[in-house]
Amino acid sequence: MRSALWCAALLLGLFGCNSRELPSSGAEVEKWSRVCANRLIAEARVWYDGLEPGLSDKQFAVAVQAFLTRAGVLTAYREVMDQQGLLVDLTWNDAFWDAADLVMPEPVMAEWKVYSVDVLDAVRVATGIATPRNWADAAAAPVVSTLSATSGMPPEAAIATLDRLIPLPNRKHFTLRIRTLMPRFPDAALFPTAPSAE
Repeated sequence: MRSALWCAALLLGLFGCNSRELPSSGAEVEKWSRVCANRLIAEARVWYDGLEPGLSDKQFAVAVQAFLTRAGVLTAYREVMDQQGLLVDLTWNDAFWDAADLVMPEPVMAEWKVYSVDVLDAVRVATGIATPRNWADAAAAPVVSTLSATSGMPPEAAIATLDRLIPLPNRKHFTLRIRTLMPRFPDAALFPTAPSAE
């Protein structure tokens, strides 16, 4: 099963959103924003669901680096490194969004950027790479919804459980802790949706 997930991720990588080409039209901004957001969710699912139980801290650190490397090549996103040159996070690709600003009206571009960043933030929280401001935050919605659905708890109880077991602020990756509550990555339908095509 795990090898099938990695094969699917490899095929997505070969035929998807990992070009550093900049958008030259509003249609390309919309297309690449949507494709990259979907790819980011798919990459995160493959990585999260494929993590082996009982990883040592060193093995887990390598796994995080592998995920950030794969996700960081997506056109609308890029990696963030610490002072030692280790990948520690993901953010939006400034060059992509600067180019988008030149080829489409600012209010429309802003909608697509908000969508792209909202997906990024939700993926970062769902993978345990970054914490939300609080567990009721929109970025945590896929986690809260998944925990609520799998446990039968109402959302408020799921938030209280997360507050108790993964108190915020948390400066370290909490993937292994959140997997005890949420063994499978949230369904793609729980993440922010793309703006309507005009």
